[in-house]
Amino acid sequence: MGNRTYLYAQKGNEFTGIGEFRYDAPFLALLFTHIDTVAIPSLFFDLGDIKVGAFRGRLDTTQVTDFVTKLRALFDAHRSKILPKIWEEIEPNFADITETIDRITAGGYTHVLIDPMERILLIAGSDEEILDEIDLIESALDDCDPDWWLKHTETTLRSGALLDEEQGWQYLQELGLTGFFSPILYFNLL
Repeated sequence: MGNRTYLYAQKGNEFTGIGEFRYDAPFLALLFTHIDTVAIPSLFFDLGDIKVGAFRGRLDTTQVTDFVTKLRALFDAHRSKILPKIWEEIEPNFADITETIDRITAGGYTHVLIDPMERILLIAGSDEEILDEIDLIESALDDCDPDWWLKHTETTLRSGALLDEEQGWQYLQELGLTGFFSPILYFNLL
């Protein structure tokens, strides 16, 4: 079992995967699903008496597009500070994210669903622990703040932290802009 969090676009009772290739984007997962969030049954697991396990949020492509545009502008403005190896990795991801937004918008999808039960079941054992973990995720979705992330990104770039390759990769993983594996999403969500 992999410790994944799955992300889907939803139109009525129809679901289409935004990952595999985007489930490694922790902040985008929050950004996609934090508007009018409601808890719903998991798509994958029968939790018995526990009737929640996934979260559906209203799709606001304007907000997501605005965030990605501002994020790209910040990286462009500080490009001279970013190691070429890091830049080569993250630049295509901006295009991937934009393509994802365009595709689900054109498809008429109205909501995005995040189903982290596979990750939760690795952490939690008892029903009480599962419910506690679900509460933590719901709180993280409620607290999602795009402006904070943009300010945090700008502060990091201004400080030149991405001159240090190890720090740079770690920070970009948090934003979900690099690589296949994100410990922030898999283990902490934030």
